[in-house]
Amino acid sequence: MFQLGTRLPFRRRGIARKLLCDLLADSSDRGYRSVVINADEADWPVTYYKRLGFRDEVYWHREYGIKATSKSSR
Repeated sequence: MFQLGTRLPFRRRGIARKLLCDLLADSSDRGYRSVVINADEADWPVTYYKRLGFRDEVYWHREYGIKATSKSSR
């Protein structure tokens, strides 16, 4: 799943929770032992995921970026 979200008129009805729980149940049925969620620590979804029982387990963190290069004059 990529980018779980609910449109404003449908929020607070448990739709996102149901989708996520169904995904987790399906993953378990398939024999998967873990699920990884990527979320910005400062953003509100982290609180939501923690309420659902997820916990912080950061084993690996790396940021990728493109270094700006100056154009050489010829």
